[in-house]
Amino acid sequence: MTMQRRALLRAFEAAGKTHPTAETLYHLAKKEQPRISMGTVYRNLADMCARGEVLRISVSDGPDRYDRDLSKHDHAVCRVCGRLFDLPAGVVYIPDRCIPKECRLLDSRLLLQCICSACEKSTCSDI
Repeated sequence: MTMQRRALLRAFEAAGKTHPTAETLYHLAKKEQPRISMGTVYRNLADMCARGEVLRISVSDGPDRYDRDLSKHDHAVCRVCGRLFDLPAGVVYIPDRCIPKECRLLDSRLLLQCICSACEKSTCSDI
């Protein structure tokens, strides 16, 4: 394992369960490996996703987020602050009749949009 990959793994540890962006991971990894480049972070993240070591979460109004928790679960994102929350798997049931007859559902990923309680308290606008 390369020094850069080790630094990236430690960056994930430092980020905790925050679902960090590549940029956040870059800044955390840079503390240990000052010469690490953003390109190296992106290449390693792509490789880790391809190997099934990291989950990429695409968020419509922001950069992709990354999750080292590979257990079956879904997410909710606050539309104001962008914070991601873990949800238990199976929050939404998809009836068999909704799946095309020619297909067998293998997996699903749910991303709910919400407003977190902190943002709801601090904003007066309707979302």
